[in-house]
Amino acid sequence: MSACCLACCEICCEIFWFIFWLLVLVCIAYPIALLLVLIWLLILPFSVLSACCEAVVDSIESAVKYPKTCALYMKNRQRLFAAKKKSEYEQHHGTTETDRPGGEGAGTTEQAPEEPAPEAEKEEAP
Repeated sequence: MSACCLACCEICCEIFWFIFWLLVLVCIAYPIALLLVLIWLLILPFSVLSACCEAVVDSIESAVKYPKTCALYMKNRQRLFAAKKKSEYEQHHGTTETDRPGGEGAGTTEQAPEEPAPEAEKEEAP
C-alpha cells in the first residue's frame, strides 16, 4: 500500500471512532446519566443517614460522569479496544524478554536497599 492509502485509512478510522463515540454519547450516555441524576437527587439526602446509601450515592455520582468520558474519547478518537502489540518472544512464550534467561534483566540480582522500619515516636505528656 502506498503512504497515501495508509494516511487515508487512518483518517477514515479516526472519523469512524469520532462518530461511534458521538452515537454512544447521545444514545446511551446521556439517557443513562439523566436517569441516574434523578435517582441520585432522590437518594442524596439519605446518604448522611447510612453508609449503604452513601456508597450507592458515590457509585451513582461516578456513573453520572460517563458522558464526560465519552466526550473525551470522542475528542481523542479513542478506539474501543486498544491493542497492545507483543513481541515475538511474548507471543511464543507468554513472558517478557526481561524475564527470560539471558534477557535484558538477566544476571542482575541487585535489589533496592531496604529502609529501616519507622519507629513509633512516643510523646511525653507535659
